[in-house]
Amino acid sequence: LESNNIANDTTGGDFYFYEFDEQLRIKKRKTNEPFYSSMDKRLVFMHYYSESVEYTYDKNNQIIKETHVLYKDVEEDFPMQISKSDPRIPVFKESINIYGLIVTKDGELTVDYTYNDQGLVSKALLSVSGTLFTLEEYTYHENKVLKERVVKQYHYNYSTRTRAFKSIFEYDKYGSVIHLQEYDQNNELSGEQWTDYYDRDEHDNWTRAEVYLSGKHEGSPDVIIYRKNEYYD
Repeated sequence: LESNNIANDTTGGDFYFYEFDEQLRIKKRKTNEPFYSSMDKRLVFMHYYSESVEYTYDKNNQIIKETHVLYKDVEEDFPMQISKSDPRIPVFKESINIYGLIVTKDGELTVDYTYNDQGLVSKALLSVSGTLFTLEEYTYHENKVLKERVVKQYHYNYSTRTRAFKSIFEYDKYGSVIHLQEYDQNNELSGEQWTDYYDRDEHDNWTRAEVYLSGKHEGSPDVIIYRKNEYYD
């Protein structure tokens, strides 16, 4: 592998450029977004990287930090541009949605990871330009499948200080959500739902689920879901 290997996300149509360190770990990922030109009826690649992500590792080769920024690696002679005489000028986005958070082109989003003694992520901190927005904490079943995920959303208001609301997801041994609790900014329960799974197939994937949305895990379910799973070799 060499630096600047190219991979194409065929689903979204974006191109990702990867840089590797001496241990062949991904050091940086840069994104280029194409758009369809009505002038010449073909895809045109913007002359900039819309997002750059840098990865930091610990001694166990685990990612402990992601840093997302916009337009950090702008190049006048972008590798994928159609020609040097191309007169079109790219229009920079003012912001981008990363992990559900809006990051402006002057800001940066960081994700800091903490691991337990089994090498599984136990905590993730999402910050934008140094301000904490989200804290997620994880616990696991004995089979290392996620057991509980606690999400605390922080929204900073300098006049009232930090406000937060919290969601608690509980999972069964197969990794399916079975219970969700949501709390408001006063830490009072604001919503609760349960999901019961039935009729799992030979791969332990459920084919029928009953969902209780009204805050009570009793009586008839509010929603019944039937699912057919198809597998490919």
